[in-house]
Amino acid sequence: MPESRGGDADAAIDWQGGVLASIGLFGIAFGASASSTAPWSAAIVYGPMLAGIAVLALFLWWEAQAKSPMVPLALFRAGAFSGANAMTLLLYAGLGGALSRTVSSSSSGVPVAVTWLWRSSPRSAAMRPSVGPKPVTSIIARV
Repeated sequence: MPESRGGDADAAIDWQGGVLASIGLFGIAFGASASSTAPWSAAIVYGPMLAGIAVLALFLWWEAQAKSPMVPLALFRAGAFSGANAMTLLLYAGLGGALSRTVSSSSSGVPVAVTWLWRSSPRSAAMRPSVGPKPVTSIIARV
């Protein structure tokens, strides 16, 4: 079946972007996991994390100029998209902190609990059609 909307069927896969994103995220994850056995001031912790952040900055530069980017950066101009991604980051950061025990269970669970409670509440469901997703997401992010 031919492509019916949007996108270029002949677009190439962004292998360079995929490799850069993988290396950058690996560096951050490796440094964060090393922090469970070493202090944050240890080179084994901050070295890979700083390298990962630098590679992710290179990834953003690459995606901005790539002909067929893996993640079109224009998506992040949409408030709902950016808000949903910020909330996902906070949720998984809290969950990861709780599982790796680098932060206390009570402080890491706050973003997770607040978001789950809000998103499952009848008030949230009633509010979404009238105000849209942007205010709901920004209220959750402020909590």
